[in-house]
Amino acid sequence: AVWLDKTPAGYPSESIQRIGCPSLVIRGNNDFLLSANEALLVVNQLPEAEFMNVPFSAHATHQEFPEMVGFALNRFLSFTL
Repeated sequence: AVWLDKTPAGYPSESIQRIGCPSLVIRGNNDFLLSANEALLVVNQLPEAEFMNVPFSAHATHQEFPEMVGFALNRFLSFTL
């Protein structure tokens, strides 16, 4: 329900701006819950965010392409730690 809540208390709300650590936003190109525009709105609100849009993938990108997501996470963490 939190993903579909369009009220001010829902996701993504202004509270996302309190995230102060580097963040990696990953979405599948065919994600039915998070559009590319919504993902970019999130990325643009975070001070140190990277964005990865995975082609041929839906909402469960980490399950559909675990090797690709794992590689991206390792790269991301190697630059942020």
